[in-house]
Amino acid sequence: MKNKLMLIDKLPIDIDNFHIRKMNREDIDLRTNWPNYPSPYEMFDASYKNRPSEERDERWKKIKNNEKLVCLAIEHPNEKLVGIYYSAEIDWEEKTVNNMTVRLHPNWCDKGIV
Repeated sequence: MKNKLMLIDKLPIDIDNFHIRKMNREDIDLRTNWPNYPSPYEMFDASYKNRPSEERDERWKKIKNNEKLVCLAIEHPNEKLVGIYYSAEIDWEEKTVNNMTVRLHPNWCDKGIV
């Protein structure tokens, strides 16, 4: 966990109007409440959208306790959660990330955000 904590300790980061911070449990619920993505992007809808709060609690525990997973939340003054970034399967010794995910709120897609 040492390497993960060292990375997390560098947060938050502000870039333009965006605030990048460590993900928290509330973000799971915020992501769940995002509207559905339009076709053909519905595969990006939250997989736990219709799951009870207890299952989302369990998901959060797995995220929080996984040394090889870093989850960041992206905020904007107009929106509490505009995006989520996951780095997964991190090999801290090799300094590689074997899997990563970026999700933007459906209303923030196609806005030229890089």
